[in-house]
Amino acid sequence: MRQLLATARDSARALSTGSALWNKNAQDIDRLNSMIRQKLLEMEELEKKRIEDAKKPKLADFTRPILLTLGISSIVYFSYHLLWWNLEYDEREAVLKELVREKELELQGAIEEQQASAPACKPWYRRLRLW
Repeated sequence: MRQLLATARDSARALSTGSALWNKNAQDIDRLNSMIRQKLLEMEELEKKRIEDAKKPKLADFTRPILLTLGISSIVYFSYHLLWWNLEYDEREAVLKELVREKELELQGAIEEQQASAPACKPWYRRLRLW
Protein backbone atom coordinates (compact mmCIF):
# COMPACT_ATOMS: atom_id res chain seq x y z
CA MET A 1 0.00 0.00 0.00
CA ARG A 2 2.90 2.36 0.79
CA GLN A 3 4.34 1.62 -2.59
CA LEU A 4 1.05 2.62 -4.19
CA LEU A 5 1.00 5.93 -2.35
CA ALA A 6 4.62 6.63 -3.20
CA THR A 7 3.96 5.89 -6.86
CA ALA A 8 0.92 8.14 -6.81
CA ARG A 9 2.96 11.03 -5.34
CA ASP A 10 5.70 10.53 -7.90
CA SER A 11 3.10 10.50 -10.65
CA ALA A 12 1.58 13.74 -9.43
CA ARG A 13 5.01 15.44 -9.33
CA ALA A 14 5.89 14.14 -12.75
CA LEU A 15 2.65 15.48 -14.22
CA SER A 16 3.37 18.91 -12.89
CA THR A 17 6.90 19.04 -14.37
CA GLY A 18 5.94 18.99 -18.00
CA SER A 19 4.94 17.05 -21.08
CA ALA A 20 8.30 15.36 -21.60
CA LEU A 21 7.58 13.09 -18.75
CA TRP A 22 4.02 12.44 -19.89
CA ASN A 23 4.80 8.97 -21.28
CA LYS A 24 6.51 7.91 -18.08
CA ASN A 25 3.63 9.28 -16.03
CA ALA A 26 1.09 7.53 -18.24
CA GLN A 27 2.90 4.24 -17.70
CA ASP A 28 2.99 4.84 -13.96
CA ILE A 29 -0.71 5.67 -13.94
CA ASP A 30 -1.52 2.56 -15.98
CA ARG A 31 0.58 0.44 -13.63
CA LEU A 32 -1.10 2.05 -10.64
CA ASN A 33 -4.57 1.42 -12.13
CA SER A 34 -3.71 -2.22 -12.82
CA MET A 35 -2.47 -2.64 -9.24
CA ILE A 36 -5.68 -1.08 -7.92
CA ARG A 37 -7.79 -3.40 -10.13
CA GLN A 38 -5.78 -6.38 -8.94
CA LYS A 39 -6.31 -5.37 -5.30
CA LEU A 40 -10.04 -4.90 -5.91
CA LEU A 41 -10.28 -8.37 -7.49
CA GLU A 42 -8.46 -9.88 -4.52
CA MET A 43 -10.80 -8.09 -2.13
CA GLU A 44 -13.86 -9.30 -4.08
CA GLU A 45 -12.57 -12.89 -4.00
CA LEU A 46 -11.96 -12.63 -0.26
CA GLU A 47 -15.47 -11.25 0.24
CA LYS A 48 -16.99 -14.11 -1.81
CA LYS A 49 -15.00 -16.63 0.21
CA ARG A 50 -16.13 -15.00 3.47
CA ILE A 51 -19.77 -15.16 2.33
CA GLU A 52 -19.41 -18.83 1.35
CA ASP A 53 -17.82 -19.63 4.72
CA ALA A 54 -20.64 -17.81 6.49
CA LYS A 55 -23.20 -19.99 4.67
CA LYS A 56 -21.59 -23.24 5.87
CA PRO A 57 -23.05 -24.61 9.11
CA LYS A 58 -20.75 -24.68 12.11
CA LEU A 59 -20.71 -26.99 15.11
CA ALA A 60 -22.08 -24.19 17.28
CA ASP A 61 -25.21 -24.18 15.09
CA PHE A 62 -25.97 -27.76 16.15
CA THR A 63 -25.30 -27.61 19.91
CA ARG A 64 -28.78 -26.40 20.96
CA PRO A 65 -30.71 -28.94 18.83
CA ILE A 66 -28.43 -31.74 20.04
CA LEU A 67 -28.92 -30.74 23.66
CA LEU A 68 -32.69 -30.49 23.20
CA THR A 69 -32.78 -33.93 21.60
CA LEU A 70 -30.71 -35.44 24.41
CA GLY A 71 -32.88 -33.75 27.04
CA ILE A 72 -36.17 -34.90 25.52
CA SER A 73 -34.91 -38.44 24.97
CA SER A 74 -33.63 -38.63 28.56
CA ILE A 75 -36.97 -37.44 29.93
CA VAL A 76 -38.85 -40.00 27.83
CA TYR A 77 -36.46 -42.81 28.82
CA PHE A 78 -36.70 -42.07 32.53
CA SER A 79 -40.50 -41.69 32.34
CA TYR A 80 -40.85 -45.11 30.72
CA HIS A 81 -38.37 -46.59 33.17
CA LEU A 82 -40.36 -45.20 36.12
CA LEU A 83 -43.59 -46.58 34.65
CA TRP A 84 -42.01 -50.00 34.16
CA TRP A 85 -40.58 -49.92 37.69
CA ASN A 86 -44.01 -49.15 39.19
CA LEU A 87 -45.66 -51.97 37.23
CA GLU A 88 -42.89 -54.37 38.21
CA TYR A 89 -43.25 -53.31 41.85
CA ASP A 90 -47.01 -53.95 41.80
CA GLU A 91 -46.49 -57.36 40.21
CA ARG A 92 -43.76 -58.31 42.70
CA GLU A 93 -45.90 -57.07 45.60
CA ALA A 94 -48.82 -59.29 44.50
CA VAL A 95 -46.51 -62.32 44.26
CA LEU A 96 -45.02 -61.69 47.70
CA LYS A 97 -48.46 -61.13 49.29
CA GLU A 98 -49.60 -64.48 47.91
CA LEU A 99 -46.45 -66.12 49.29
CA VAL A 100 -47.06 -64.56 52.73
CA ARG A 101 -50.68 -65.76 52.64
CA GLU A 102 -49.53 -69.32 51.83
CA LYS A 103 -46.93 -69.26 54.63
CA GLU A 104 -49.50 -67.93 57.12
CA LEU A 105 -51.92 -70.73 56.22
CA GLU A 106 -49.13 -73.29 56.52
CA LEU A 107 -48.11 -71.90 59.93
CA GLN A 108 -51.72 -71.78 61.13
CA GLY A 109 -52.18 -75.39 60.02
CA ALA A 110 -49.03 -76.46 61.87
CA ILE A 111 -50.17 -74.68 65.06
CA GLU A 112 -53.62 -76.32 64.91
CA GLU A 113 -52.05 -79.70 64.25
CA GLN A 114 -49.71 -79.32 67.23
CA GLN A 115 -52.54 -78.25 69.52
CA ALA A 116 -54.70 -81.17 68.42
CA SER A 117 -51.98 -83.78 68.88
CA ALA A 118 -50.57 -82.51 72.19
CA PRO A 119 -52.35 -83.51 75.42
CA ALA A 120 -53.85 -80.76 77.46
CA CYS A 121 -51.03 -79.60 79.62
CA LYS A 122 -51.49 -77.83 82.85
CA PRO A 123 -49.14 -75.06 83.72
CA TRP A 124 -46.33 -76.04 86.08
CA TYR A 125 -47.73 -74.11 89.01
CA ARG A 126 -50.99 -76.07 88.88
CA ARG A 127 -49.09 -79.28 89.31
CA LEU A 128 -47.90 -78.17 92.70
CA ARG A 129 -51.51 -78.03 93.97
CA LEU A 130 -50.82 -75.14 96.20
CA TRP A 131 -54.03 -73.48 95.50
